[in-house]
Amino acid sequence: MNGESGGAIALATKLLHPRPKAMGVEQQSAVFETGRNFRFLALVPQLLNRPTPKHPARPKEISILVIIRTVFPPQSAWISHLSLSIVTKMSALLNLFRVPVFFIPAFLAALVSFGSAQEVPIKIVNASQGKAPSDAVVLFDGKTTDAFVGIDGKPCRWEVQDGVMTVGTSFIVSKFHFRDAQIHAEFAVPAKGHGNSGLYIHGHYEMQISNTAGSTEPTKEMIGSLYRYELPLVNAGRPGLEWQSYDIIYRAPRYQDGKIAEPGTITSILNGVLVQNHVSFTEPRSPYTPYVYNSTPYTAKILSSLKATDAGPLYLQDHQSPVQYRSVWIRPLDDKSHQFKTTEQ
Repeated sequence: MNGESGGAIALATKLLHPRPKAMGVEQQSAVFETGRNFRFLALVPQLLNRPTPKHPARPKEISILVIIRTVFPPQSAWISHLSLSIVTKMSALLNLFRVPVFFIPAFLAALVSFGSAQEVPIKIVNASQGKAPSDAVVLFDGKTTDAFVGIDGKPCRWEVQDGVMTVGTSFIVSKFHFRDAQIHAEFAVPAKGHGNSGLYIHGHYEMQISNTAGSTEPTKEMIGSLYRYELPLVNAGRPGLEWQSYDIIYRAPRYQDGKIAEPGTITSILNGVLVQNHVSFTEPRSPYTPYVYNSTPYTAKILSSLKATDAGPLYLQDHQSPVQYRSVWIRPLDDKSHQFKTTEQ
């Protein structure tokens, strides 16, 4: 083994295999577990084999690998395609142009910059405090209920006063239909009474709204529950008349031949506190969905569309309680959203 090979191998061993004293057992475990996910680490034994006439040590290849391992993010897309042959070809190219080893970082950086230039730029979203994100579809902002209709398809009859919409007679349903989405709603329950309402996502899955702040009794009506699926992780509800908020990440179930072929998931944050953590669900369980309870020809058409497109609306529930809403918006997380129209509209 010549001096250049020995030095490169020693450097590679030091950088790729940290001494146990440098980190705790849990940290080492995390590092090695992460390492299993990256194909380039599998090249180390091949490059560090004891040199023989048939398989001489290759210090430049080792240097390339070490620099990749220590300088560039392992999660980079181009690293996932790295192979021994690619590293060897990179070395041959460097040799062809007589590029010294210490120029390798600049060489690799140029390759990465070229690849990055082909990527789609990151989208900018204006997220001003107190306002809906610039790419959100606003369903209610304290002004009109035009984004909603009743379950009969006729104009929404809930009243708006002083920037607040109060639950009236029957469910209301958004004209905007979405598949996967981020959903935000601000609401306040009354000071007395059950204060029952809810966000019926796609008309099937209800994030419960109720006047149950301070309660420890585990009931399906507790605020933060995914109704008839999961109790909340904690009760993060606030007292009546105080404004509260839901922020929900919803992945819709996927339909095939009119039935759910792939479960959906929901993560929900109530008043800044996680209450549902990536909960999975399939067929709806509530007997009060608008497709079963007080269903209409209009909701039947929505259900048919939902099963065909995986996209559906947001319903706000009426449960004979004057719950109030002041801000409701949705950020679609794919390109499947649309404004729903029937042939009569």
